[in-house]
Amino acid sequence: MKDMLSNYVLGALACIVMGIAIIIRPHIIPEVLNTAVGVILIAWAAVGILRFIIIKATDSDKEASVFSLLGNLIILVAGIYVFINTDLLEKVVMLALGLYLICSGLPKVVSSFKLRSAGSDKWVFPLVTSLCTLILGIVVILCPSQASGTIMRVFGFVLTASGIVNFMSGFSATKAYKKIEKELAYAGGKGKDKRSTHAEDKANAVDVEEAD
Repeated sequence: MKDMLSNYVLGALACIVMGIAIIIRPHIIPEVLNTAVGVILIAWAAVGILRFIIIKATDSDKEASVFSLLGNLIILVAGIYVFINTDLLEKVVMLALGLYLICSGLPKVVSSFKLRSAGSDKWVFPLVTSLCTLILGIVVILCPSQASGTIMRVFGFVLTASGIVNFMSGFSATKAYKKIEKELAYAGGKGKDKRSTHAEDKANAVDVEEAD
């Protein structure tokens, strides 16, 4: 139980540190993921090219396709390009998000005007929400880096707040557990200084009898 509470507190501290790091540098996670994708592509291509060379050099019975070599060379170039451009993955993700928001908001705008034409009085709220979705999608596409930074900072604030709350609750639980542990130890015959309390209880009982 004690180890579990300690791990809980350490996990909360990790969330706080990570949240603060994301707030200070919001693009750190996309950059790390972008670099990881680039490294994986380069390693994948390198293994394929090396395998082709070994097969050709050893006159193995296995077939070494030139098209396979060409594909690995393309993957290698793509991996190097992704590795160099650290914000490429972030822009691609934000572009996809922006397109999704536009494709989601635009039909709802049309549906809202259809409701208005049909004489319904429930077209205002759908129109406002769909317009907000549409505008947000356009902003994300036009300013992907700023939009990503804002989203990541919000995530950093949420992560930091969650870590602080978890740390406080975990710290309080740890103190409560230590208090209960001391009370149970004292009830079992050990005082606060870890010495047996049975001798003290007997001595107190003798003093009471002598006083009587």
